[in-house]
Amino acid sequence: MTALFTEFSLKDVTLRNRIAVPPMCQYSADDGHTNDWHLAHYTQLARGGAGLVIVEATAVSPEGRITPGCTGIWNDAQAEGMAKIASAIKKAGACAGIQIAHAGRKASANRPWEGDDHLADSDPQSWQTIAPSAVAFGANLPKVPQAMTLQDIERVKADFVAAAKRAKLPDLSGWNCILLMAIWHKAFFQSTPISVTINMVAIWPVVVDSYWKLYKPCEKSGQKICH
Repeated sequence: MTALFTEFSLKDVTLRNRIAVPPMCQYSADDGHTNDWHLAHYTQLARGGAGLVIVEATAVSPEGRITPGCTGIWNDAQAEGMAKIASAIKKAGACAGIQIAHAGRKASANRPWEGDDHLADSDPQSWQTIAPSAVAFGANLPKVPQAMTLQDIERVKADFVAAAKRAKLPDLSGWNCILLMAIWHKAFFQSTPISVTINMVAIWPVVVDSYWKLYKPCEKSGQKICH
């Protein structure tokens, strides 16, 4: 805790302190596009004094959204909207981060205040979900996803790489850091023995390998954000 309010540097990015605001979904986008709410929300968080503000899980494709209200970065128009947010965060003194994601079997869901369950198949806003195997998440998300083919895996891999490139283009977004969303129930960790019941090539290694080649992480080892 003694280092909490000291600067932290990693490659060419320096945080004013070691406090980070984690990505928290707002479910308030329109077809993946951000709006005035997002701009005001993230600007306010940056003005609060954190060293890093990370924008919510942002889908790499339309099918990768959790809900119809999730942000996206599968086209340049969305990246341009995100650029305003990144700029506002940095003007407020914080570093700007973005989390890129694919919801996998948890996709095509209602917003939390609208049920927090899967959209009905008859709902025009719903879509076909995909995952490494045709196994539902369960509980309030019973929809059985379509098992991914090798072609699907290559497509999702390409979507992540394209999103990472789009987020790093200085004339579009100018983010200080990009996070790959890989918690256990999302697309990456859905490629583990926990959920895979068919012979499927995992997404995680190929995406990380491609991302590593694009944006080689800091070669220093043993650095910690907080001591």
